[in-house]
Amino acid sequence: MPTFQISDAPTRLEMQPPGPDGTIPPGKVGFTVRNMGPRAQTGRIRIEPQSGADASWFAIAGAPDTSPSEVEKEFDFGGNEAVEVTVRPPKGAPAGKYGFQLKVTAEQDPDTDFVTGPTVAFDLAAPPVVDAPKKSFPWWILAVAAVLILVVGGAVAFFVMRGGGGKDLAEMPDVLQQRAEAAAMQVATVGHGVTFTTVRQSGATELTVLETVPKAGKKLAEAANATLTIQAPNAACSSLVCSFPGAVFPADVITTLVAEGFDVKYAPALSVADGVVALDAARLDAIKNAAPAAPQVNLPDLKGKSVADAVTLLGGLGLGVAYNKVSSGSANGLVQRSDPAGPVRLEQGSTVAIFYNPVPCSGIRCGVLDRIEIIDGPVIWSPFMTKTMKGQFVQP
Repeated sequence: MPTFQISDAPTRLEMQPPGPDGTIPPGKVGFTVRNMGPRAQTGRIRIEPQSGADASWFAIAGAPDTSPSEVEKEFDFGGNEAVEVTVRPPKGAPAGKYGFQLKVTAEQDPDTDFVTGPTVAFDLAAPPVVDAPKKSFPWWILAVAAVLILVVGGAVAFFVMRGGGGKDLAEMPDVLQQRAEAAAMQVATVGHGVTFTTVRQSGATELTVLETVPKAGKKLAEAANATLTIQAPNAACSSLVCSFPGAVFPADVITTLVAEGFDVKYAPALSVADGVVALDAARLDAIKNAAPAAPQVNLPDLKGKSVADAVTLLGGLGLGVAYNKVSSGSANGLVQRSDPAGPVRLEQGSTVAIFYNPVPCSGIRCGVLDRIEIIDGPVIWSPFMTKTMKGQFVQP
């Protein structure tokens, strides 16, 4: 059974007709791929051309330039990845009916673990026939246009020379091989947002920048965003850069998140609207100021253990103990049951009640032990208790 699922997959893409020179405007279509497997895993996403279409016509967002129709993505357990496919047939591509399918393959079992989406059909129209002009060209228009160009050009030149040519465009900083969060901060510092995409490149350090669009030194148009292609993490991603693939992190959101370490625990404070990440400041503060969760430990089944062994084990786990002597069962000093019963996960510092029928004894030692009460606090009251305990001795 495939461990990936393709959803939100359309079955048709409407392509615009070619221009007079045969250039075909590109079309875009989006899919959602979900990891249905029992753990995080790597998936390879590939375009399968249909009906005579060529692989060079297709590009997946975030795919390397060397193989634009194929990309590798890291999926968290139960995680989704948005996949955007651009269809860009070459100039002069023949008219006809074409199509393609999206195929997702699990890297750990590529021969049997894969899923193929529905065929997305699209038509290419023939370029329009341009009729020869029937009237002579009105040459006077060129004269008027030339005058207008001179006037407008002179005005622009004068405005620029007077210092009114608008603000200078920022340059894309050189952030290659830097950690993704630090690279994003540099882009935000010059006033631009960032989109993150992940790929896997042999030998690269995880979450470092492998490629940027635009390249270092190129101008960033006003209100434009940069794209950082980063090395996919080797395991579960602890950074927010993996959480919203394809969405734009605005500069102010990046600045705020960098101050908090870009920790993935702040993901609930973020949302995506129209492809842009929005930050809920109140939710961020609530997460930041929340008390840390108590550590969890595994309580094993204590039944059949001696009281000494059970108490030593509980002390080693940082659990308290409440002693409960019972008269039922064999009087052998072994634990008959515990509350809660193991195996189970508990918060460290919890108290576990053990129930046992002690071995009969006589003499002053037994009488003293029968009257001992363990109070709330650090107590070491017998040779077999190795750590601070909390609990209460309960008489049968």
